[in-house]
Amino acid sequence: MKPCSGVADQAATQLARIQEKSGKDLESFDLLRTYGQTGAAELLLTNKNLFAAAETDYAKRLEAAKAGLGAKPAVDGENDAVARARFREAGIKLAEVYQFQKKWDRALATYQSLAEALPDDFSIRGIIAQLQERAEQYDEAIATHFAMIQRKRELNRLAGRDDKAKPREITPQPPKTRGGGDEWVWNNLNGGWYSRSNTQRYPVHDDYVAILRSYLDRKKTSKAAEVLRDLAREDLNTFRWMAYSMARLVDNYNLGAEGLPILRLLYSMDPEDSDVWETTRAPSWPPTSSTRRSGSSRRSSTSREIIVGIATRRRSS
Repeated sequence: MKPCSGVADQAATQLARIQEKSGKDLESFDLLRTYGQTGAAELLLTNKNLFAAAETDYAKRLEAAKAGLGAKPAVDGENDAVARARFREAGIKLAEVYQFQKKWDRALATYQSLAEALPDDFSIRGIIAQLQERAEQYDEAIATHFAMIQRKRELNRLAGRDDKAKPREITPQPPKTRGGGDEWVWNNLNGGWYSRSNTQRYPVHDDYVAILRSYLDRKKTSKAAEVLRDLAREDLNTFRWMAYSMARLVDNYNLGAEGLPILRLLYSMDPEDSDVWETTRAPSWPPTSSTRRSGSSRRSSTSREIIVGIATRRRSS
């Protein structure tokens, strides 16, 4: 078992081992999952055949925690933040026990129940969208992401920040999915380097990435182009960061003529171009190898230059 990082996490891992040796398997699982050892936690349930017991245990915990939400005063004198954290953690662990067994419908229903009580918990709503996508409920998944984008923007417009100390929270684990395109580029779009560059308290780029990937995986390029066009109008900063990688993704998907709607849009609205809003003055399509912009030194090449290269290669093939 690989130890966790941090003194507290390593201590929790050692305690989990002791509990397992003492026959306290569910307590061991609980500690492992709480401190991020999801793989080891799943292996413990599998080897000991404890899925049914874990389901029963966490279902009881969830019901008890739900009863404590909004109580005045809170159950056992705990404050509302602790009660909500307890409810959240029990629900996530129950949902993941379902996921381990590939009981996707139950996992989705559990997360949806959590989201009703915790509507601004975007990590939970993100897992809901991924489970909907996995169930081929594509329209529902995209609607979930757009609802999150709208809510995040509402919260970003509110003045002030909530700097109150919060109880430790676990991060829900997404279901394993497999899509198309270049995995490295998709991960790059969701990477920490982008998050640090974004000054919004609730960044929306991860939702746009998920929506675009859903459309591109299903070759719905016109829909993807519509999303990008709206994004450029509503959130130019996010569009700037995504457009550069989107040109490479379209090329890697080998979409052929189906990729033209996105390529045309990216070419006409180059994020490095000072005339990004004035699409009526965009250069003609298709571009030629002599088409270049000057004056940009922020990147080694712009999205327009990448698209020129794509068009040039396709002409010569």
